Amino acid sequence: MKTGFFDLFPTPKFLEMPAPGLAVSEKTLRLIEFTQSKSGHIISKSDTLQFEQPFFSVGNIENPKELIMLLETFRKKNNLHYIRTSLPEERAYLFSTVVPVLEGDELRATIESSIEENVPLSVAESVFDYAVVGKEDFKGRSGLKVTVSVLPEKVVSEYIDIFRAAGFEPLHFEIESQAIAKAVVPRGDKQVCLIINLSHGKGGFYISDGGAVSFTATIPLSLFEETVGGIAKSPVVKEIVGEVKKIFLYWQTQADQKQKEFRPITHIVLTGDDGGREGLREALSMQCGVSVAVANVWQNAFSLHDYIPDISKKDSLCFAAAVGLALPHQA
Repeated sequence: MKTGFFDLFPTPKFLEMPAPGLAVSEKTLRLIEFTQSKSGHIISKSDTLQFEQPFFSVGNIENPKELIMLLETFRKKNNLHYIRTSLPEERAYLFSTVVPVLEGDELRATIESSIEENVPLSVAESVFDYAVVGKEDFKGRSGLKVTVSVLPEKVVSEYIDIFRAAGFEPLHFEIESQAIAKAVVPRGDKQVCLIINLSHGKGGFYISDGGAVSFTATIPLSLFEETVGGIAKSPVVKEIVGEVKKIFLYWQTQADQKQKEFRPITHIVLTGDDGGREGLREALSMQCGVSVAVANVWQNAFSLHDYIPDISKKDSLCFAAAVGLALPHQA
């Protein structure tokens, strides 16, 4: 049977080990590590490395030798070894399906059998992982709705080789959107929301259904600039609103085509380098017709009533993926 992201690495007990989250993007490397205190998790390490040149283009690794040197320097600076890290959104395939109520290997085998009809990869050349969204009817009997993430095995192997060459040992890889959702969606929340991750002239749009990412899209965006009439009139807001409306229509159409009960997107969550722009939340709320909130990336790690981190609210939005990676694994 084909392995999942977890199974590529050490034995299951290693999955329960606390390990820092190391989020990789085209222009930055961000680190978060938690330790346990009497009041819950606290941050024991945080760091950022800004790349002078992009080493990742549409998920492809460029100039690997120099990248390995930078990663090794960063590892030594922060005394790192075991990590949980991210895989590129652009190289992943994501789909939802409904399967019979099964467990363990039987459930994984059933999901595996649906891969080739949903993505342009053979089972032999793919690596996958899945998340159970909840119960749903399956051919007139009880079933499970699952979201499935699939990556070419070649891509995963390339990332493993890069990190190991720099002295890291990856315990777990996760697609960036799902890592972000783990941080910005309250644990146990069953609603459907749209996460918008705004960074470096790109927008990541992720539909989270009960905490599991069911749809992703990444598009180039105009840069934020001062505009006559304020942020609500800026080209980038117009582009974001246009994409949001497309995604809302897609979500409705998918439910209609599958003749499923429609569960609407109830709200939008903003994160990323530009997610906290002044006036952006209000502009999007007015133009998209749903409530919009700026993410609290710490909510599943600790309460801000008990512990105030040294990272500002605005800067914390850049760490969403690293926070999600660093949170304890939940089966």
